[in-house]
Amino acid sequence: MISREELHKERAASLLLAMFYIEIYSEMQKKYDPATVEQKLREMGDNIANGYFAVWQPSATSISGLTREISETIAGIKKYKLKKVVDGFTLTTPECPLCLPEVVIEGPHYCIVTMTILEEMINLAIQASPEKFNYRGVSGRVIRSKSCGGEECEYYYQLIEK
Repeated sequence: MISREELHKERAASLLLAMFYIEIYSEMQKKYDPATVEQKLREMGDNIANGYFAVWQPSATSISGLTREISETIAGIKKYKLKKVVDGFTLTTPECPLCLPEVVIEGPHYCIVTMTILEEMINLAIQASPEKFNYRGVSGRVIRSKSCGGEECEYYYQLIEK
């Protein structure tokens, strides 16, 4: 069995992972209503982030720096735009690691897990060093995704004041 440390060193997007995820998502859609699917996908993202944080923590000391470091290191997203909005920021990317061109779905956004991993990793980094940040955390949601017909994925993160 491969360890989390070894997985972190791999950094390559895996077709096998994408195939497993298709099956997991499809089974959830058969078994649960859309709200429960979304909740379970968020729980999956939280669990992945917590497991990953146990073996790797980002070193950035700003919210935008954390977002960049986590996006590039964990999700392998190299092409993205961060945009400041009134109460937070958005991350837009054509490189979502879960939204494959072949996968078009109806229901909850396919990449809720990706958005949630980023959200939870940012929150864990803030909790680990609260003195470095002006915020208590972030709360995210998927605005649009390639799997639901968009040209790129866009995640919105609301900044939570201290």
